[in-house]
Amino acid sequence: MSIFEEMKNTDRQLLLKFMCGRSRLQPGVEQEVEIFERESESRFPVGHTCGNSLEWYVHGEKEEMKRILLIAIRMCGEIDDDGEYMSDFDSD
Repeated sequence: MSIFEEMKNTDRQLLLKFMCGRSRLQPGVEQEVEIFERESESRFPVGHTCGNSLEWYVHGEKEEMKRILLIAIRMCGEIDDDGEYMSDFDSD
C-alpha cells in the first residue's frame, strides 16, 4: 500500500490543499493532479498550487518519507481557494 493510500481522510484533504490550494475537488469538473518524483536526501515536498502538482523527494525508508510529507502538509498554513474564507464578510 502506498503512503497516499495509508493516509487518513483529513490528511488527504491537507495534501490536496498543499497541491491545489483547495481542500476538496470541484464537483463535476475533471481535474488532474501530478506527482513528480525527485531524488534528494533532505528536502521537504513542494506543492505547486497553480499547476496542481507535488514535487515528491524520494529518499530513505517509507516511514521517514511519510513523516516528512505529514510535517509539510500539516504545517503549510492557509492556502485556501475554496472560497469559504469570504463567508464571514458581508457584501453590504
